[in-house]
Amino acid sequence: MMEKKNNVISSFQLFVLCFQLIPALFVSVGLSVIFSLSKQDTWIVSIISAIIGVIPLLLLIYIINYEPKKNIFEKNQILFGTIIGNIINFMLFVYVFLMVIIVNISVVNFSITQYLINTPPVVISTVIVLVATYAVICGIETICRTVEAITFIAIPIIIFIAINLSFQFDFDFLRPILTEGIPPTLKHTFLFISYSHTPLFLLLIIKKDDIVDKERYKKFIMWGYFFGMFLSFLVVFLTLGVTYPKIAELYRYPGFYVLRKIGIGNAINNVENILSMHWLYNSFIFLMFGLYFVSVYVEKIFKIKKKKKLNIAIIILAISSIIISRNAFGNPAIMIVFFRDVLPYFVFGVLLGLILLISIFIFIKKQKKNKAA
Repeated sequence: MMEKKNNVISSFQLFVLCFQLIPALFVSVGLSVIFSLSKQDTWIVSIISAIIGVIPLLLLIYIINYEPKKNIFEKNQILFGTIIGNIINFMLFVYVFLMVIIVNISVVNFSITQYLINTPPVVISTVIVLVATYAVICGIETICRTVEAITFIAIPIIIFIAINLSFQFDFDFLRPILTEGIPPTLKHTFLFISYSHTPLFLLLIIKKDDIVDKERYKKFIMWGYFFGMFLSFLVVFLTLGVTYPKIAELYRYPGFYVLRKIGIGNAINNVENILSMHWLYNSFIFLMFGLYFVSVYVEKIFKIKKKKKLNIAIIILAISSIIISRNAFGNPAIMIVFFRDVLPYFVFGVLLGLILLISIFIFIKKQKKNKAA
């Protein structure tokens, strides 16, 4: 078992986790998909998503509050029994592990196309995943401290980007609005929510009693959520306002393309490689927390008690994610089609289904307990 001192987390760390996790899957995978569907209405979709998304967020908090000494895997066994609980836990494990693999693929592809053209993909994947693995081995407190440090580095970069691009903004690029009507916009809103809220699902691995100042954690999660959604909105808004929507649709990484328009004075250009690093920070944080999530499942299912054996299990998970990510898609065209036509609906269906199912069973369990009392 991980040492107790490495299991604690503060409310402020929950805040920075929410802030960094929300854009992780959206920026790395979902941005180009949402642009291709919503076009210039994507900024409206992001605002509606932030409002409607409060509902699943409150359900996540509702689940965290239930059985504060248990993580999500232990809660599922209490709610559904051993057999069904183990089945649901395995589904959660597969779902999160798949998301880790997908983010890993996205990070590697982005790095190859923008930074490291001549570097073998397996080398990039190995370096990133093994660094994340080291943080997981050290424990969740180390992960959260790493996220704090990354956040303090990322915020000045984000502010610089926003100020610089605001001078090039053209509101005409955002018109006309609701070109496809309200129903498609609402449909795209739920896809936006699926991308932004899937990383937040990882927070359920945290036991409420492991939050050192748990009386304030709900407020910090809410603030982290709104700041994270505002960051996602800012990415969409500035990308559309600086780059014509039809052009943004053509790019696999539209958020990177718009950074090419940034310069420092009239002397320093081509700074997009440095500025775009903060998107890799989001993905790296997701990889760390995702690997931690699946490692807790493996620790529980195999009843691992010794630290050394757990570390070996974590390393095996990391290596497996590297191998699978390099062999998941034999053809790049298949991968692009999967990301565009399959992944959004898979993410939305699984996310909404699991959150609703667990929340309903918690409600039923509490009602039965109240009647018995």
